[in-house]
Amino acid sequence: MSLRAWVAGAAGLLLAGAAPAGGWLPLRSDVDRFAVALPGVATEEVDTHWTLAGRVHSKTWETRGADDYWVSVHRLPLLARTFISEEGLVARAGEAMVADRGGMELSAAPARLAGHPARALTWRSRDGRAGNARLVLVEDRLFVLATLRSSEGGELERFFGSFEVW
Repeated sequence: MSLRAWVAGAAGLLLAGAAPAGGWLPLRSDVDRFAVALPGVATEEVDTHWTLAGRVHSKTWETRGADDYWVSVHRLPLLARTFISEEGLVARAGEAMVADRGGMELSAAPARLAGHPARALTWRSRDGRAGNARLVLVEDRLFVLATLRSSEGGELERFFGSFEVW
């Protein structure tokens, strides 16, 4: 864990207090124009990397426990959005996310998220946990909402259903 993520998490605990057992907290970013509910206090990580199409700025908010939940927003360069279809961008992003998490994709299908066309993914992680994700492109923002669960429980609908974008 980076120092920045640790400091953000500690500050969140001090400002918001620890979430009650099973408690969900709202996360809102006016800069990235979205809101979602996460189980507990999220850490935030910021990253910028270069692609052939240009610079991609990313932010990820994540809660870890028996089940991990995260939401990422990636600001895509115009060049990428010009030459690759929305479906192609979302499909490539889903494949990359599963690979980055060391998993194996089990299924992918069209879906909707916050009223926008999206892609639903399921995968199995290296440690055997079940992964579920929704990826949606809104203007220049690629949102990834994902979870890794140790059992079939969890609150997927609560998580995915809480997502709003403007």
